[in-house]
Amino acid sequence: MKTLSTLRFNYYPNQSRPVEISKQDGVALGCETHVDSGIFTILYQDKKGGLQVQNRKNKKWYDVPFNKKALVVNTGRALEFLSKGKFKATNHRVLWNKKKRMSIPFFFEPSYDFKMSKSFLNGSRTTDNALIYEKFLNQSLKKFIEYQR
Repeated sequence: MKTLSTLRFNYYPNQSRPVEISKQDGVALGCETHVDSGIFTILYQDKKGGLQVQNRKNKKWYDVPFNKKALVVNTGRALEFLSKGKFKATNHRVLWNKKKRMSIPFFFEPSYDFKMSKSFLNGSRTTDNALIYEKFLNQSLKKFIEYQR
């Protein structure tokens, strides 16, 4: 099977205005609030930072500081699905920054034809009532305006 895993170099040019204003707290955003759709994401962010993660219990946002010796790992929707909710997808966003910045995420994802079975992580190979990852991915991406065209 071929994986959909992707290494991406995200370059954000100078932004004259935010991508959106958070409905939750009115904060100007450079990347809308979302969870990644795959298994997990490994992320390098530059010194400008801007990444925030949300605490599920109190709904507050916390800055993820730049650390040249560390990478950020976000869990995704597919892992949440496969683990029956044990590993929750990381809700995150990027603050608006007028200056250019860069991030390098590695999205670890299965192949389009991977059978998403909730018993997979229990060691079971049963794929009855499994959801094909392509369908799961398409449902996940509907939130993003660039995929609604």
